[in-house]
Amino acid sequence: LDIGIYPIFLAYLILGFPEKIMATSKIFKTGVDIQTSMILEYSNAQAILYSGLTSNSEMKAEISGSEGTVFLTPRWHEAQEYSVEKNDKLEKVQLPTRGKGYEYEIEEVHQCLRNGMLESDLWSLKHTYDLIRIMDDIRKQTGVVFPFEQ
Repeated sequence: LDIGIYPIFLAYLILGFPEKIMATSKIFKTGVDIQTSMILEYSNAQAILYSGLTSNSEMKAEISGSEGTVFLTPRWHEAQEYSVEKNDKLEKVQLPTRGKGYEYEIEEVHQCLRNGMLESDLWSLKHTYDLIRIMDDIRKQTGVVFPFEQ
């Protein structure tokens, strides 16, 4: 529920709620999942995801389709650029963020609060609920159980 949300979020953002979820984890003696691999199955695609505390992953993302590939640079969730490869040509797109990128979320929350909104027009409560359902399914498959659930 910590770093695993990032790849799950990206897959959900692009492909929506999966038809099938497959997951496996390596669990530390304390019960913490230290490495998790996931495949989210869709009617026309698969998302192959990974999160881990014990590896030196570059934290980059690759989104491949029939017409090309998008590469999100390392630490993709706070990246300053991305690349698009199409017809054997690679184009880099600069996309500078302020700080680590979390400022945009903070600004949206503040705007919603100022406007008396209970949810953002950019990210609904249903989206959040869907992410929780995906993560709960993964936890169930991998055997991650919190003390209050026992």
